[in-house]
Amino acid sequence: MNSPLRRRGGSEADLFEESRDYGESGRGRGGVLLVLLAVILAGTAVAAFGGWLDGGGDDAAVETEALAFSDTSSSSTTTTMPARSVPTVSFSNTAREASTSTTPTTALATRSSTSKPAASSTSHSTTASTTPHTTTPPVTAPPQTAPPATPPPTPAPAPVETAPPATPAPAPAPAAAPEPAPTAPPEPVPAPPPTPGRAELTANQLLVMGNDQWPARQAKGLWRPTIGTSWQIQLQGAVDMSRTYQMFDVSLFAVDIGDIDALHARGTKVVCNFNVGSLEGWRPDKGNFPAGALGGSDPNWPDERYLDIRQISVIGPAIQRLFDVAATMGCDGVDADNVNTYTHPTTGLGLTAQDQITFNRWLAEQAHARNMSIGLKNNLLQIPQLVDVFDFQINESCYTFSECDLLMPFVQAGKPVFGVEYAVGPEGFCGDANNRNFDFLHKRRNLDPYRVACRAN
Repeated sequence: MNSPLRRRGGSEADLFEESRDYGESGRGRGGVLLVLLAVILAGTAVAAFGGWLDGGGDDAAVETEALAFSDTSSSSTTTTMPARSVPTVSFSNTAREASTSTTPTTALATRSSTSKPAASSTSHSTTASTTPHTTTPPVTAPPQTAPPATPPPTPAPAPVETAPPATPAPAPAPAAAPEPAPTAPPEPVPAPPPTPGRAELTANQLLVMGNDQWPARQAKGLWRPTIGTSWQIQLQGAVDMSRTYQMFDVSLFAVDIGDIDALHARGTKVVCNFNVGSLEGWRPDKGNFPAGALGGSDPNWPDERYLDIRQISVIGPAIQRLFDVAATMGCDGVDADNVNTYTHPTTGLGLTAQDQITFNRWLAEQAHARNMSIGLKNNLLQIPQLVDVFDFQINESCYTFSECDLLMPFVQAGKPVFGVEYAVGPEGFCGDANNRNFDFLHKRRNLDPYRVACRAN
């Protein structure tokens, strides 16, 4: 009785064991051949399965060879197995019949690196006689030789995704070493100008020098001018020495000691003019006068500010220094300017006549203490109170303002009146001036060297 082959999932050893049992039961030589066929097929399946595992499950067709054996007719039948099929052998111990059939299975891949065309599979149907085969030997079909495999094109290797080379993080810039702060080259200290000799010293220089650097004063007695003294006043430019006068009135800040020495060499006495009632903005000693001792400005001289002459203790030291400079330079007398500021409406200080008298007397004391004579500049209204302490009068424009009678106390005291006229010509005042025993000149307002004297001197 024929029994269909059953799918077996056993190993090669299991199949062999079963075939052995089958032979020992005396089923005949045909059974043995069937067992051998099963072993061959099982080995092929195992090899194919191993190749499939190694080849990654390639779906290429597996070539399978099947041999069919017939005990009686020695004929074989070959059928083509579809891809992914493995023959499964089923045995029947009772009916001694075996048959092979084609059963679809999972595709197996060979170990070959090439793909093969679909192979044929053989299906065998063998009818075994109950009588043992004694005379007809089994005929084994010659194995079919598979055509040489055509090597498939070598598959291009899968592109290996390579991570782009990591861009190295930029190395941190080395911290710049702090550059040392540039050391400013020391400012060149200008070489001090050569110390001027005594002759080159000026009032400006002496005011900024220490008293210990001043040259020694020349010893002299107190000089007082007399009526009829020939004189010149020049407050601008270089001292004109083209002529010789008995007295020369100069600006303290426009001459040097050498000029005074030169005048002295001619027998001329030098009277030095400087401002004591107001402070010029250009003066090198302006810092010596506290701001609290300054008043308003003179409308005729905007760069000047009035001094508060009531604060003698405050402004006195700076004025005394001016007297010291004059004495050191060799001045014989002082022409103290602006000694009637109590009559100026723009001082802003509220000065009184007595304030002025007190201050003016203090000035006379400072001059006399340094062996210098002092002239009263204008201030005609206070001549009666001051004529006794001042040595001479220096007047401007009494003929212009019809004030000349106020000057007579000085003449009456035997003291000279030195005056200038700007607006009135010499013919308009010189006769009367000579009659009054005044010593008058015609001058230009800038007080340059121009001079016309009323007296023949």
